[in-house]
Amino acid sequence: MTPRVYTSAERAGEHGGENIAHAIVDDGIPDAILCHTGRQAAGVLSGLTARGVAVPDRTMLAAASDSEHTRHSRPAISAVELHAAETTLALLDLLQARIAGEPSAGPVLTTARFRVRASSRRTDTNARCSPRRED
Repeated sequence: MTPRVYTSAERAGEHGGENIAHAIVDDGIPDAILCHTGRQAAGVLSGLTARGVAVPDRTMLAAASDSEHTRHSRPAISAVELHAAETTLALLDLLQARIAGEPSAGPVLTTARFRVRASSRRTDTNARCSPRRED
């Protein structure tokens, strides 16, 4: 299956996510959707709900970065939790090396955790795993 990619400026926030949700429904609902930000994911959830698409029963939803939007949505949205303190320290080390005129030793890998929440926990174990167009 070839992934479909939709774009929306981050500044469009939840409204941008809602617009993307309508495009996704019009193109055929996939088994899962991954959004870059929590605000966009919250907007996608809102747009899907407005179109009668059940999350997670019809499509699962996740965000590439955890946020208040993902944690407090209903259903709560699964997300990647980045460890800000660890990432910040690694970034500062790279920045200080650059300022000192030294080569920065990157990339630096830091830890992250995928927080599985209700938006990607299906109760029906027989739920479809292949996309189909909903009319």
